[in-house]
Amino acid sequence: MIKRKQGVFGAAILLGGMVLIGCGTAAHPIAGAPTHHSHTVSPSPAASPLTSSTTPSSSSVTTLSSPTSSTSAQSPSTPASPSLSYVTYHNKIWGYSLAVPQTFTESGPVEDRDGRSWSSDSVNIAVYGEHRNALGSMETVASALSTLDHQKHPSYQAHGSDWLVVSGTHGSQIYYIKEFIGSTNMDVLSIAYPAIDKNHWSSMVSVVSRSFSLSPSQSTTWVFPLSDLEEIYATLSYRSVGPIFPPTAIQQAVRHWKYQVSLAMLPYVPQRDASLDATLIKAIQQYRGRIIPSNKTLVKVSSLPGWSFQRDQLPSGNRDFWWPSNNHWPTWITPIKQSL
Repeated sequence: MIKRKQGVFGAAILLGGMVLIGCGTAAHPIAGAPTHHSHTVSPSPAASPLTSSTTPSSSSVTTLSSPTSSTSAQSPSTPASPSLSYVTYHNKIWGYSLAVPQTFTESGPVEDRDGRSWSSDSVNIAVYGEHRNALGSMETVASALSTLDHQKHPSYQAHGSDWLVVSGTHGSQIYYIKEFIGSTNMDVLSIAYPAIDKNHWSSMVSVVSRSFSLSPSQSTTWVFPLSDLEEIYATLSYRSVGPIFPPTAIQQAVRHWKYQVSLAMLPYVPQRDASLDATLIKAIQQYRGRIIPSNKTLVKVSSLPGWSFQRDQLPSGNRDFWWPSNNHWPTWITPIKQSL
């Protein structure tokens, strides 16, 4: 890792810039401690992504070594990336921002996560947020690095007290992953593109990675009324017995809000509801698209006020599910954001 210093002769600066552009296969020339300031990138033509106003101050910029040899980075078949215009995606629920190329096509939400993805040709960008205890245990920088090291075998990694970066190659693809791990949330950026096109996309990846930032404060939680938690639980549990379909508006609300459900809301709920709330939250965290760890017992809800437990006899076995006792789904109530 080479630390860039000020006060160097102009020729040395020019040479450093050439090395940065020509050898960046890890797609992250700035994996030093990221800033937590919001970067706004206007959808206007940029002279050069590497000189964009989104570049953090020199105190947070570090030049990284490539995960592959510098000789392999020189590929005459992959010209340098052209100038691109960028637009900013803000996720108010998770509190992060990201600049993406304006020409990329939005591919929709990230599967089973609250986020977005974009693509162009063989390049994919994905960003999402989730709770640290989504898999049943509190994720830390150390545990996240251990998991990525086991799964991805990165050739480069860096980390701080609340962030990490890994990059490397997997098959014919270069991958880049950057994570912020806060007190309650995790925010993840993932980029993948063909290794043969590393020169073409390296500057784009630099701009996107620099722009990925958090709002000044993430110490918040969403407080759900009991009726919302009941609807989320009932809707998610249908996935294991289906096909049973709640009203479309409820399905949309559940998809949008299921990853905001957290035990952190319990101090802010009525005491009479706290026990049932806790059980529902734990059940929701297991049901919401996650693989349940083998050493975990699936949380079961024994009673739901205003709901009836029903059982259908099917050729494949019994189908158990909850349904509103009066056959009318409660009106969805928007959760309240609470500072911790």
